[in-house]
Amino acid sequence: MSESSGEAGRSDTARLPAEGEGVAALQKATKSEDGSEEEEDASEGVQKGTTPQAVDISPSGTVPRSADASPPGSAQRGGRESPAGGDGGGPGVPTGGGCCPGPSAHTAGNATWSRVCEALDALESRQAAARKELQVVREAVARSQDEAKAAEARWGAELAGLRTFKAASTVELQRQNRALAGRAARATRQSTRAASCCARACAVARRARAKEEDAVGQLRGIEALLEVRDSQSVRLQKRLSELERCLEGKSRTLTATRALALRQEALLDEVVALVHSG
Repeated sequence: MSESSGEAGRSDTARLPAEGEGVAALQKATKSEDGSEEEEDASEGVQKGTTPQAVDISPSGTVPRSADASPPGSAQRGGRESPAGGDGGGPGVPTGGGCCPGPSAHTAGNATWSRVCEALDALESRQAAARKELQVVREAVARSQDEAKAAEARWGAELAGLRTFKAASTVELQRQNRALAGRAARATRQSTRAASCCARACAVARRARAKEEDAVGQLRGIEALLEVRDSQSVRLQKRLSELERCLEGKSRTLTATRALALRQEALLDEVVALVHSG
């Protein structure tokens, strides 16, 4: 905002000489249009001993005016005009020498000077308005500068607060980073211990699995032995039953043989008895 106000002020200050140049161009144009009348006025001023003063338009806006720069109609002549038929010549001829321009020349000169005066008045009014605008712009620039300074002060305070907050945040972040680093180290150690324990547990599980496989193999061997022994016991039971049947047959045969032997002994006893008796 301050930059735009400064640029507006600079443009207004730069516009004042431009307006002065415009007025000079206007005067030059009016002089070129009425060159003959001004030449006559200048020649009249030279004859009367007066030199027309150039109009100076200063940057401050003041336009000096002198008695010599007054319109030709109101200018003091170098000599008095003689009345009609007086000394010095005919009517309308000044006593100071020279020829007097006609009424048309005076009217044109008055119109030219009136236009110049109107242009100067308009220029003065424009310069006054421009000065007022420049003053307003300067006040706006001053206000904007004050506001910018206040805003800069606020921003400086906010920046200081932000820097303080950043420093505190940095300290807190470093503390949290250290705490997180400690936690990470403890977690790493715990994970290492857990990994070693897991490795030991895996080794124990592998050993237990190997032992289990060995036990299963031994159990299968025992089961095979038991099956063999069961088959042997079955065969032995069959042999035992066969032997029992054979033993029963032999016992029956022995019993029959014993009975036969007893009968033979009885018969022998009877024979012996018969022999002794006979």
